[in-house]
Amino acid sequence: MVRLPYSKRIAVAALAAAGALFALAVAGPWGGARLAVGQQPSVVTAELAQAFSRAGPAERLPVLIEVRREDAPVPLSLDPDQRAAEHASNLAFLYRSSVERLRRAVPAELSFDIEAGEVLWVGGAVTAELRRDQVEALETAPDVRRIYYDGLVEVELAGSHDAVALVWAPGFPAAQDPAGGLPWGLEAIGAPDLWAAGATGEGTVVAIIDSGVDGDHPLLWRKWRGLSTSPELAWFDPWGLTDVPEDDDNTGGVGHGTTVMATAVGSLEPGDTLIVFGQPEVVQSELEVVTGVAPGAEWVAANGFQGFGTGQYTRLSILLQAMQWVLDPDGDPATVSDVPDVLNNSWGFGAGGCNGFFDRAIDALEAAGVPVVFAAGNRSSGFDTVTAPASRADLLLNAFAVGAAELSDGDIVVSPNSLGGPSPCAPGAVKPEVVASGEVPLVRGLTRHTAEVRGRSGAFTSWAAPYASGSLALLAGLNPGASATALKDALFSTADDLPPPGPDNRSGAGFIDLAAAAERIGGLGGVQVAISGWSWDSAGAKLEIQLRNAGRQLFPGGDAELRRRGTPLARATAPMIGPQARSRVVFDDLPADLDAEAGLSLRLTSYGAILEFPVALAPVTASAVQLMDGSVVLTLDGNGRLGGVAGSPGFEFMGSDWLTAGSFLFARGDQVSDAAYVDVLQQPGLKPNPVGSDTDWRALDATEEGDRASLEFADDRALRPLGATVGQEVEVVSMGDSAAFVVLSAVVDFGEGNGIPQAGLLLDWDFAGRDSVGWDSVLGASVMTAPDSAGPWMALTTAPVAPATHSAIALGDPANGFYIPSSGELAKLDGFTDAAKGRFLRLGGPQASDASVADWAQSVGVGSLSTGERSVFLIAAGSSKPALQAALDSARAFASQRFPQPPPAVVSSDLRLLPAYPSPFDPLEGEVLKLPFLIDRGLDPVSARLEVYTISGSLIYSEQRQLEPDQPVEPFRWSGRLGNGEPAASGVYGYVIRVGDQLKWGKFVLLK
Repeated sequence: MVRLPYSKRIAVAALAAAGALFALAVAGPWGGARLAVGQQPSVVTAELAQAFSRAGPAERLPVLIEVRREDAPVPLSLDPDQRAAEHASNLAFLYRSSVERLRRAVPAELSFDIEAGEVLWVGGAVTAELRRDQVEALETAPDVRRIYYDGLVEVELAGSHDAVALVWAPGFPAAQDPAGGLPWGLEAIGAPDLWAAGATGEGTVVAIIDSGVDGDHPLLWRKWRGLSTSPELAWFDPWGLTDVPEDDDNTGGVGHGTTVMATAVGSLEPGDTLIVFGQPEVVQSELEVVTGVAPGAEWVAANGFQGFGTGQYTRLSILLQAMQWVLDPDGDPATVSDVPDVLNNSWGFGAGGCNGFFDRAIDALEAAGVPVVFAAGNRSSGFDTVTAPASRADLLLNAFAVGAAELSDGDIVVSPNSLGGPSPCAPGAVKPEVVASGEVPLVRGLTRHTAEVRGRSGAFTSWAAPYASGSLALLAGLNPGASATALKDALFSTADDLPPPGPDNRSGAGFIDLAAAAERIGGLGGVQVAISGWSWDSAGAKLEIQLRNAGRQLFPGGDAELRRRGTPLARATAPMIGPQARSRVVFDDLPADLDAEAGLSLRLTSYGAILEFPVALAPVTASAVQLMDGSVVLTLDGNGRLGGVAGSPGFEFMGSDWLTAGSFLFARGDQVSDAAYVDVLQQPGLKPNPVGSDTDWRALDATEEGDRASLEFADDRALRPLGATVGQEVEVVSMGDSAAFVVLSAVVDFGEGNGIPQAGLLLDWDFAGRDSVGWDSVLGASVMTAPDSAGPWMALTTAPVAPATHSAIALGDPANGFYIPSSGELAKLDGFTDAAKGRFLRLGGPQASDASVADWAQSVGVGSLSTGERSVFLIAAGSSKPALQAALDSARAFASQRFPQPPPAVVSSDLRLLPAYPSPFDPLEGEVLKLPFLIDRGLDPVSARLEVYTISGSLIYSEQRQLEPDQPVEPFRWSGRLGNGEPAASGVYGYVIRVGDQLKWGKFVLLK
C-alpha cells in the first residue's frame, strides 16, 4: 500500500480476548466524545471499558493506573544543573509516594497485582494486569485519578519514504556556499551561518522517541553517545529486544527514526562516500555533506514502537518508560550529565484530539531543562487540527508543535499536508508554534562509510520537528544555562512571519530563523567551550582534558571540578581560553581505577556561569612499536593492529613495504572485536591510515625490546564488547636477505557470554599489480603473492597445527579508484560487517582468489578457544617459494620451542563436545574436518571413539584411540572419505564421540 511520511499518528487498537488485534471505531484517541468544560471524566476510560466488554470475566488486561499527587516543589537552587537534579529527585519522590499511598488504599487482594507493576514516576502512574472486578474496586480508591487501557495501539507509517526528487546535485560544494549542495531547509533556517561561527551543537545531545535508529548509518554512527559513554545511557529499548540502536521501521531501506535523527544531527566525514545519481564522490572536508541542523551534536534514542505484521505499535506505558529514561538515563536523579539537551517526538495521537495524559511527563522534562518538541501531524482527510500531545495549550510553549513547510515557485509556504490550529484544548490557541522544512533527503546507508541519496521526501511534519530539535541543540550549545522555555521562546519569538501577517493557525509564529534565535539566546559571539579530547595516565593517576573555545569571546577561566555521579572528585584551575583557541585542564592524584568508572563529568565555573560536560575515558591509542631484526621491520600498536595501519613501514622485507594492514579478530556468536576495516567499499585513500579501521581495542600496555614486544589490550570500550582482554607477544626473525618470519601469540581471557570463542588473524598485503592468494596444502598455510610470482611470497598459518579455517577475502580493484565487491557469493558480504568477519572465523571463506578481482586479503582462524588458551599465528616471507618453505619450517620450530603446548586443563568432569571446524568443509581442497572435544580423564587411560553416520543412520566411518592421562586431547580428524577410501557425497552427516562410557553427538555439512 502507499505509505505517507507523516508524524506518527496512533490509531486506536485493542487486544481482543483471544489475543487478536481489532480496530475500535471511536472518535478520540481514547474513545468517546470530547468533554465539555467542567465535566468530570470517568475514572475508567471508554477504551478500557470497551476492551473489558470483549474479555471474559476472569481475563486480565494490561492497565495503566494514574495516581493523584501533590505538585512538586519548585527548586530554589540558582545552579541550573543542580536545579534540574533537585526537580527530578522531587518528582521521583512525590510520584513514588503517591503510588505507595495507592497501594495502601487498594483492597488487599489487589496489592500483589499492583506491587508487580512498574512505577512510572515521570507520569505519576503504575502498570498492572487486572480483571474487570479489580478495576471496578479501584474506581473508588481515593488516590486513583484515571485508569487507562494499556494494550497495543497502532502507529501508522504510511509511505514515509517515497522519493520524489533528488536533493543534491553532482559535486560537493562547501556547506557555506548558498548555492551549494545542502538540503534547502538547512540553508533557509540559516544553519551554515552558525556552523561558520563554530556553533555545530558540539557538546549537546539530541534524544528522540521513535521507531529506533540505525546505529550503523553513515550519517549517524559516529555521533551515537554510546561510543563515548555507557551504551545503556544512549539506547533504551523497553521492548527488551536489542542492546544497540536499531530501527524497527526500515521501509525502503531508510527507517523513520533514522531519517528523523539524520535531520537533527546527520553528516558525513572526510573519507566517506556519497552516491548521487549513481556516481560515488568521496567527501574531502568537514561539513561538506550535512543533513542535520546540529552536525556536531551526539544523539541518544528510545525505541518507542515495534512492528507486528505490517504495522507499528506501542503502549502508553512504553511511551512513559521512554520519557522517564530520557529524563533519567542512569536511574540516578542526582546526576545530570546524562540528561540530553532536547527531546524530539515525531509522533502524535489522532488529529483533533486533546488529552492531558502526557502533561506530567512533559512538565518533568522541561523543568529539568529538556525542551520537548512534537510534530504537528499531517492531514489524512478533511481539515483536522493538530494532533495530541502537540495540541496541548494550557501553558505557553509547553507542547512545542512544529508544522511542515515546502518550496513553491521559490517561495516558502506551509505544506497543505501540515495540520494547524486552533488547538482543540483551548479555544483560540494558535497552533503550531513554528514551521520548518518538511522536505528532507532520503539517504540510505550501504556501509558505515557509504551513503546513497535515494531522493527527497514530500513535506511532512515528522521531518520538520527535528529541524526545530536540532536548532534547539545549537542554541543550548550557545547558552548551556538557558531554560527549556527560554530556548523555545528564542525560536518562537524570532521566527520569520509567513502569510497571512501575524501568528496564525497555519504557520504559527513563522519559519525558523536560527541566526536571530542565536542572538536572542546570547549571540554567536559568546563563549562556546567544549571538550575536544582527553588522555588518562593510569600509572601517574593523572587526567588531562583538552578544551576548545569555538566562540568569538574570551573564556576568562575559573574553577574546574571533576565529578563522579554528581560528587566532587578533584579540583583544578580552569585556564583562560581565547576565541577559537584551545587549552587544557589537568587533575592529579586520582584513583588508579578511574578509567573503569562511569558517571564522570567536568564542571567549569566562571563568573557565575556553570558548564558541565560528561567525561567518558575513551580508548587510548598506544604508540606504535617497531620491531626490527636485520633489514626486516614490523610495526604494531596496542589497538590490535599491525602493518601500515599501525605505522610506517608496515612490514619491510627485501627493501619494500608490503603489509597495508593487519588485525586480530576475536568472536563469539555474532559479536566480533577487531581492528579490521569497517568495510571494503570505496575507501582506497584510507587503507594505510588508522581512520580506515575501527579498533574495538583499548590499549593497556606495550613494551618492546629490539625484535620482540609484548602488548596488552581489552575490548571493554567496544560497541558490543566480548569482555575480552588480550595478552600479545610478537617476535620478528630475519633469515638473511631471502627469508623472514614473525611469531605472534595471543592469550585471551573472555568474559561471560554465550557461544564458543574463536580467534583469527587477517592480513592485507599489497603487491605491484594483482594479488594472488590461496591455500597451499603442502605448506599448510595461506600463501599470497603476485600472479607472476615476481614479488615476495607471503604465508599465514597457525601453530602447532594447520588453522581451522582459511579465507581469501576480495577487497576490490584499486584501478577503478574505489573498492567493488566481487561478483557471486562475495557480493553478499556487504563489506566487513561483524557477520562477515564472524563467518570467516567460524566457517572460512573462498579458498583461492579470483583473477577478475585485483585486491585481496587473507585470514586464518584457530577455531574454538577456552579462556586463557594461547593462539599462535605464523607469518612467513620468502623471496621464492623454497625460501618461504624454509621460513615456515623455521617458524614452526621456533614456535614449538618458544610456546610448548601444555596438557589441556581440566574443563569439567563430563565430556564436552565442541562444534566441528570447518563446517561446512570441502575435502577436495585438502582440508580435514576437526571434531574437538574436552574431558576430565582422571588418572586412568580411557578409550575414545569417533563414529560418522549418514543422515539416515548408516555408519560410514569409525576411528578409535587410547587417551593417556598425561597427554593432550587432540581432536579427531576426518578426511571426508568412507571406510573403504571412497569420497563421501555432499550432505548433512552426524557424528558420535564416545569417551569411556560417555557419549556426545553433533552434525556437520560436507560440500564438494
